[in-house]
Amino acid sequence: MYPNFLGYNVVLVEWDNKMPARLFLTAILLLLFGCGDLVPLNLSKAQEQLDKLELDEAFFKTYARVVDASKTNPEAAMLAARAGLRALAKTKAESLENAFSSQKTADFAGKIFETLSPDSAEAQTVYALHAMSSGILADLEPALSPQSEALADSVRILAIVRLLEVLDTTIDLPETSQADTALKMLPGFPVPYSMDFRQTAYPQIIKTLSNLLSLPVKDPALSGSLSNLKQIAEKMLGNRYIPNLVAMQLPREIPQPWGVKTGRQPVTTLAINQEALYLGIRPVLTWKDQKTAFYLDDYSFPGKAIADLEELNQASPDSLSKAIQAVRDLSSQTLPIEQSLVDAKAPRILIFVSQGLTAAQLRTIMFIALEAGVEDLNFAISSVPGAFFPVFGKEVEHSDITVHLSAVGCRVTVQERTEITEAFKKVPEHVKLSTTSGKSDDKEYFVHFEMPWNQNTGFNNGIVRALAALGQDAKLSRVVKVVLDKAELPAQLVYDAAFEIVGFPGKHFPDVEIRFPGVRCPGVSPCVGGIPVLFVK
Repeated sequence: MYPNFLGYNVVLVEWDNKMPARLFLTAILLLLFGCGDLVPLNLSKAQEQLDKLELDEAFFKTYARVVDASKTNPEAAMLAARAGLRALAKTKAESLENAFSSQKTADFAGKIFETLSPDSAEAQTVYALHAMSSGILADLEPALSPQSEALADSVRILAIVRLLEVLDTTIDLPETSQADTALKMLPGFPVPYSMDFRQTAYPQIIKTLSNLLSLPVKDPALSGSLSNLKQIAEKMLGNRYIPNLVAMQLPREIPQPWGVKTGRQPVTTLAINQEALYLGIRPVLTWKDQKTAFYLDDYSFPGKAIADLEELNQASPDSLSKAIQAVRDLSSQTLPIEQSLVDAKAPRILIFVSQGLTAAQLRTIMFIALEAGVEDLNFAISSVPGAFFPVFGKEVEHSDITVHLSAVGCRVTVQERTEITEAFKKVPEHVKLSTTSGKSDDKEYFVHFEMPWNQNTGFNNGIVRALAALGQDAKLSRVVKVVLDKAELPAQLVYDAAFEIVGFPGKHFPDVEIRFPGVRCPGVSPCVGGIPVLFVK
């Protein structure tokens, strides 16, 4: 018989009457045409096919055979690890659709790790990649600086992909949560201890991305992947200002919940120590062509001394003039940043009220800012990095309530005749209520609240509770005037009063986010209920 098979005539014979020729022929044909896996795997030829990284049918078929062989062959396991990571890197970096599209980097790296010798540099590198991609606390250095030359290019590219994912998630978050959120996604990320605010976590993540993108890729099949990631990074970070948080620690914590904690602090800063008044900016990271730099780095917080303490105390006209010009010049250079970040129309400034500062010195600092044309004044909540609250440095509208400060405490008064209600009697014990009886009726009327102050506890929420009672009258202005009986009072006393005024209960200050760009008061959570107006007659 001469049946036809794939165009060939085949003669059927028998062999010693033991094995039908049909079965022998079938086995040969299956081996040649249908069961290619029966051919022993040649790792050299497999590597040639995989090195092309064409991600076609031939690649994936060869890769599957190498993966199968890796169960018993360490050399095949290493080849499978290298080929798999290269394919995954190319797929993720170039957003390709193929057999690796749905692979999660963390899961894939975890499977590869199981096939490698646990003590090898390759295994440590792959595990670090697994940890980086899945939020596991681990040493991430091997993924950022791979020890394995064979895996270096693909692992670096996958590390870049992960860092871009983290930045894409966090770059538009409030500054107060950027770093924490990023580190939760990258536990174990190496952040060296430093007192330099330019070396904190978020700038370090961006600098690491820059470093990885600047390293050459030796694998020609992955050069396009790196180019694509550079374009993504440039689109994400280019033409963007990325300010970093700064802080000056006060002698005590401020546990109260109010103040702005989800907005953006002003970039320009004024701070004073025992020697001088410093003008600076919060470190602002910029990105161009995969390179990072700090904007006006010479002024990075705390910045440059613009007046020594003695000149400040004497309020010398010449020294004030120089300080005013310095603030004017720097705030004009930071205005584009404020416009970019919070759509500000005018300069903003952040003032740090430090220990040992007097009310007179604080008044001079605010005077310098106002004379320089900066009316958007804000105090840093020093024990809470990123938090702040706005203040007025001049009268902007009518004020019904006045807080009178003295060395022993304060009195809170109101202009309008106010009848006593039950709310007035619910103030804490340290707040003393003074009343008077009506001449033409039997009603009781408000005179003032009075309370002590000390350096350890401030007013202990006394002003807040007094404002809560007075705030029952919804018509009262939420601009609260603060007056001092003498200039030698501690600035901390003024600061504590201003901060409690910000905690004015009941509702947010009207249009606060319009008046003070950068302030964000989401929902009904405590934020800015009142705004103090300081150092006006």
